[in-house]
Amino acid sequence: MRLSRKAFHNTYWIASLGILLVLGCQTYRSPAIPVFDPPPDPQAFKQVIVLSCAPVDALGKCKAPNLGDPAPVGSATHINLSGDTNVGQVPLGAGPAFAVMYGNSTRVMVANPLENTLQSYSALSPTNPSVLTISLPAGAQPTFLYTNQPSSNMFAIFSGHESIGVIALTTNIVTKEISLGAGTAPQAMAGTGIGNKVYVTTAGSNSVRVIDVLNFVAGATVPVGTNPGPIVMSADSSRAYVVNRNDGTVSVINTATDTVMATLTVGSGPNSAILDRRLLRVYVTNGGDNSVSIINADPNSPNVNAVTTVSVGTNPVGVTPLADGSRAYVVNQGSNNVSIINTTSNTVVRTVTVGTGPAFIVSSSDSAKVAVLNMGSNNVSLIRTSDDTVSAAPGLPANLPPPANNILAAPTFMISGAQPQL
Repeated sequence: MRLSRKAFHNTYWIASLGILLVLGCQTYRSPAIPVFDPPPDPQAFKQVIVLSCAPVDALGKCKAPNLGDPAPVGSATHINLSGDTNVGQVPLGAGPAFAVMYGNSTRVMVANPLENTLQSYSALSPTNPSVLTISLPAGAQPTFLYTNQPSSNMFAIFSGHESIGVIALTTNIVTKEISLGAGTAPQAMAGTGIGNKVYVTTAGSNSVRVIDVLNFVAGATVPVGTNPGPIVMSADSSRAYVVNRNDGTVSVINTATDTVMATLTVGSGPNSAILDRRLLRVYVTNGGDNSVSIINADPNSPNVNAVTTVSVGTNPVGVTPLADGSRAYVVNQGSNNVSIINTTSNTVVRTVTVGTGPAFIVSSSDSAKVAVLNMGSNNVSLIRTSDDTVSAAPGLPANLPPPANNILAAPTFMISGAQPQL
């Protein structure tokens, strides 16, 4: 039976219960895009962070406890990519679902929908992280985070309220809540760098809502395709690329006019997107026809918005382009492997086997390592890019630390600092 991404994700719509976060790299997985920060401390820059939760249900998904169940908890396991060692585990709240880096990538912010909190801690000291918990309005259910450095605010999708919460990072208090309207079903966010706009995909209204982040109000509504989810911004912030999951299309929004300037046909069942900042491309995985669409996102190219399609493994769900521009690695959840694309010829040059149910993929800033989160086998596969050999990272915790000893833990979502995994 082919493993679908939904088989491993909770349906918050960020559809995730944990996070693998490569500090210093970024990709689209569910719906959203962490911002690129200045290089962090070298030690943090070489870490992978895996968020896990417990207890889990029969499908391995994080769940709210029934009467008599242990209290739900979460954790973040830090793995150093240089030495492939487990360097610390941070206790977190219930059902961690998403995370971003901020403060020049020195801190991590985690969204915990099950207990309706955000948590912030130091990425530089996982053995002594000093976790700060931020309470949210009742029923907010945070599922997605975005900050546009050097902004002093964090923006959170409150799925329970269908709104955007604004958290002041100086005081760690919710200072504003921007309503998007009933039935909008917000999915993901992307912003214009240090500009004054944040774009929110709203699957319920088949549109993108533009947020004025100077005045904290909802502005223009941009109609797009059906069931928009992933959204990524071009390198110069002039265009936003919106993946319409039911249409097999990508809407390209001109951020100067907030209108759709092009609608591009990609493959069937598009489910993730990521920007390659070096080659100025957007990679879109198409789970319905086992392909990757490569979009020319160079605004100065005569072939801007041209689409190239590459066949890969079964049910691709994510891509990580190497920082050196040489290759792009595609994780195929249905065939438990990774397709490696040569970015000069746009052809698959190698396929390597990883664990069961791989769902997220990131790469290190020096292009030396690729990490894959295997949700079915509860581990991380590391690919050495010099020869594409695969090894297992230090095992993820089968159980969470005290006070939750002997509770089965489940990893779920992956994101990186230089390549947001959405």
